[in-house]
Amino acid sequence: MSLNSFFTAKSAAVIGASTEAGSIGCSVTQTMKQHFKGKVYPVNPHHKKVFGMTCYASVLDISRKDKRASPVDIAVIVVPVKVVPIVLKECVEAKIGGVVLITAGYSEVGNKEAEEELRKIIKGTNTRIIGANCLGILDTNTGVDTLFLPEPKLSRPKKGGISFLSQSGAFGSTFLDLIAYSIGYQPIDWSVAGQKEYIFACKKGMAQNYKFMAKIISAGLKK
Repeated sequence: MSLNSFFTAKSAAVIGASTEAGSIGCSVTQTMKQHFKGKVYPVNPHHKKVFGMTCYASVLDISRKDKRASPVDIAVIVVPVKVVPIVLKECVEAKIGGVVLITAGYSEVGNKEAEEELRKIIKGTNTRIIGANCLGILDTNTGVDTLFLPEPKLSRPKKGGISFLSQSGAFGSTFLDLIAYSIGYQPIDWSVAGQKEYIFACKKGMAQNYKFMAKIISAGLKK
């Protein structure tokens, strides 16, 4: 299974988009609007507009030219745990291939039942999830930036030749701050997921996508 669609997305929905200062929904929406080179679709039934962009009640309300394909490549979910299954089912119905689940409250706090429910929702579908309890993903080439820590709290580096993957969001954010002032890099991804690797992206697929990373990072840091 390839994870390329997460980093090469040309359209993204932020489910839980908000204008409330300090909220994750606000931070992710602003960051995506600022950095993402594609189309951003805010999703929140309580808003009509978010930062000047039309806000949709559901991803299913986003118009599509081709009914066989989704107008959205990836979705970023930043809603409460109890709402996640509802919006995830809508993502599956809308045929969205990639979901970045920022929401916490799963294995990292012993809530394995909620995590298993999400597994069942996407089983047998083409939808894949990075998360849960995920800091986000960043690709300096395409502008995909779902990190919920806004600038200047978390610096973003320039483009470069190093890719980085971290299980720990705390370590990843510290590393990012450091390299932002020294070297550039390519796609970066952090997923905590209850102190595991991706809970839904299969390990084999992940290994195929990132097997070159260790060598790249080692070579880059030696320069």
